[in-house]
Amino acid sequence: MQITYPDYYKKFSCTADKCKDTCCAGWGIVIDDNTLKKYRRVKGAFGKRLRQEIDWREKSFCQNAGRCAFLNHQNLCDIYTELGEQAFCDTCRRYPRHIEEFENLREISLSLSCPEVAEIILSCQEKVRFLTKEKKGAEETYEEFDFFLFDKLMDARSFILEVLQNRDYSIEHRIGIVLGFTHDLQRRIRNQEIFQIDELIEKYQTKGALERMQRELESYRESTREKILLMDEMMEALNRLEVLNQQFPAWVQESRRILYERGNIWYQSQMQFFREKVPEYRIILEQLMVYFVFTYFCGAVYDENAYTKMKMAVISTLFLREWMMAVWIKKGKQLEFSEIVELSYRYSRELEHSDLNLNTMEEMLGKDSLFSMKNLFTVLMN
Repeated sequence: MQITYPDYYKKFSCTADKCKDTCCAGWGIVIDDNTLKKYRRVKGAFGKRLRQEIDWREKSFCQNAGRCAFLNHQNLCDIYTELGEQAFCDTCRRYPRHIEEFENLREISLSLSCPEVAEIILSCQEKVRFLTKEKKGAEETYEEFDFFLFDKLMDARSFILEVLQNRDYSIEHRIGIVLGFTHDLQRRIRNQEIFQIDELIEKYQTKGALERMQRELESYRESTREKILLMDEMMEALNRLEVLNQQFPAWVQESRRILYERGNIWYQSQMQFFREKVPEYRIILEQLMVYFVFTYFCGAVYDENAYTKMKMAVISTLFLREWMMAVWIKKGKQLEFSEIVELSYRYSRELEHSDLNLNTMEEMLGKDSLFSMKNLFTVLMN
């Protein structure tokens, strides 16, 4: 079996009680069946507490004011203290590691929802490399796994990551190129023309194709009032998601007010000034796109929906760009790296740690014309 992971993977080390925002609060923690069986067998006072502070029907830990019932006042886990690390459920043992499973391949990433991970990812100045190692194990056979499609998705993702990390182009052009490419890729998947994907990649790799795509993207820069109306409406669509952190909707609403109430001319001037004064935003957007693409893109082998997964990467990155600028304006044209980290991990927690939200987002991006390629190009090219 092959294991693939980003080169920053081994930099992570849990900061435990020193964490800026504990992972044991703000969402439900699901407990796997094997661990539940272990907890039922624990004796004594702590065993009694386990049975009282687990929701056995929902298979999750109970919460007190949004905090796991076993998270103590020192932000340490009482299960760990009483029973040791071996007593952790799968969720607690693995987090913030995220595993995507494919036939004879595991892709392991670190979740942006962890503050320490967000800091590692967003502070990377170099292009991310992905490493692969072999692990002994029996050959796997997944029923109805389309290995031919998977192979082409892997080739497509390699090309996408290459474009996203090609700093000869502006970050807006890079995002636009991979969005356009995936739109064309999806048509071939839909029409069962998988064999044409190699030809599509070769076409997009030519200098002429990339230059034509850049010219097309630049034509969207001329749009004026429509930009903030579209971006505002896209941000409003986040209200369709399940709320995990009660402060999140209020922050989104405040950002919309800061950014869009004073009209497009003011917004465009602020965006230009933001680009000049916060040049590091370009690498941060690159790292966000690389993160979302590596984590989710090849999952299209299971639902044949590569384009929607790319749109999720694009709109998530654009939301974070807008929120960075909103904080920068609110703080008097100042933006600390720690604030970018916080915006990123809080958004990730709302989106990536709710299956309902991930499904709602994919459905919204796939069916709502608001998130058409034309509209995404329009709000991208500011």
